[in-house]
Amino acid sequence: MQKSRSLKIIIINLFIIVFIFLIIELSSRFYLMLKDEGNLVDNFVLSKPEAFSSIPQIEFEKIKENYNGICKPPYIMKSNEFFEFKKPNWSCGGQTVRNSFRVNLFHKKTNNKKIFILGGSTVWGVGSVDETTIPSYLQILLNENSINYNVYNKGFTSISIKQQLDLLKTLNLNDQDIVIFYDGGNDIYLSSIYGVPFKSINEYNNENQTGIFIQDIRYFLSKNLAFYTILSKLKNRNKTLTPDQVKSIR
Repeated sequence: MQKSRSLKIIIINLFIIVFIFLIIELSSRFYLMLKDEGNLVDNFVLSKPEAFSSIPQIEFEKIKENYNGICKPPYIMKSNEFFEFKKPNWSCGGQTVRNSFRVNLFHKKTNNKKIFILGGSTVWGVGSVDETTIPSYLQILLNENSINYNVYNKGFTSISIKQQLDLLKTLNLNDQDIVIFYDGGNDIYLSSIYGVPFKSINEYNNENQTGIFIQDIRYFLSKNLAFYTILSKLKNRNKTLTPDQVKSIR
């Protein structure tokens, strides 16, 4: 009898907690909606530089999927010095990977020389559709000026300079081909923030999976719970620099 009564009390308390949480969450969502902060992507205006007249209009839904974090390339975190995808061929939200590298939709079959661009997430084009990555913009400029080169996106998120040099050794280069390195940010993270300048970010992540798991939970909460978003704003309220503080830094 005592056990049955205790179980009922526990169930009732759980229902009360859930009910209170739902009230708080719904109130938080309503507050963010009034503040017009519920979804920054809905206010995103798709635009393109006027100089790039060859870029077709891109569907808004593709951009929205990227910025809402729906489309995430299936990386493998490895502890060795190289990197790879779980799926060498992958596509989502206007992001396309073929043979483990980002595609360039503006190649010309008549072009017989190559430009390889190596770098991290900036080169790969995180958050961008295939038509608006840096290598794609460069390809459009070359095509519009009848320059006989095809541009290949060899970027990979989190890659370090050492890994890029390893990647460079695997490329089949001809005398007239060009290689461009656009990087440095990931190596700064490794040395200044992570304190492991001679490792790769994938190595660091692999050795700190508990911390990464906690970050993933926090990311999930920030994307799905309005109450958590408000708490984060309150926590970071005093960390935001005022315009006067920004001027003083400059």
